[in-house]
Amino acid sequence: MSNRTPCSTVFVGNIFYEVTEDMLVKLLSEVGPVKSLRLVCDRETGKPKGFGFCEFFDVMTADSAVRNLNGRELSGRTLRIDFADEGTKGGAEGSGSARPGGRGQGQAGQVVGMEAATAAAVAIGGQPGDEVASVLGNMSKQELWDVLEQTKALVQQNPKQARSLLIANPALTKAIFQAQIILGIIKTQGIAPAGAPPRTPP
Repeated sequence: MSNRTPCSTVFVGNIFYEVTEDMLVKLLSEVGPVKSLRLVCDRETGKPKGFGFCEFFDVMTADSAVRNLNGRELSGRTLRIDFADEGTKGGAEGSGSARPGGRGQGQAGQVVGMEAATAAAVAIGGQPGDEVASVLGNMSKQELWDVLEQTKALVQQNPKQARSLLIANPALTKAIFQAQIILGIIKTQGIAPAGAPPRTPP
């Protein structure tokens, strides 16, 4: 399990110099759609340094990459995959550029919090503080909506790929269900949507 803070960008290390971006994208796409991939090269020689950064569309897919692809062999090398450090994320989060509905921008940007994430996990028979709840608790409600919209689009465009993806990643299926509980899409007795005041027992 990674000790780094979950984010949508992962570090990919120990890459063989003959490995192409297409080869990496194909591998990384096993856990979900890849938003961008950047291989780091030497400024003087232009040769690859053997590592890069892959940005996914959401934290849950990145988490799946860390759990399922770290240690995977590619062209005779064992890849090291982990969440990227704060200063090396790249993309919208790493550059600090604004994103509509992102964190810190109104109610939709508020972080869900562990209380709501844990309640959703317990509602479907999970354990408090499990890995999926930890990831969801650090996401904003807008990010959860984005994940659900992307999942819906994938199901509509390629049902077979979506089914294979969910079967291969049961944690992703669990996370999608919990996200719907957190957002109030699925009404579960005793569970309040994220941001709602805690209920007082009678």
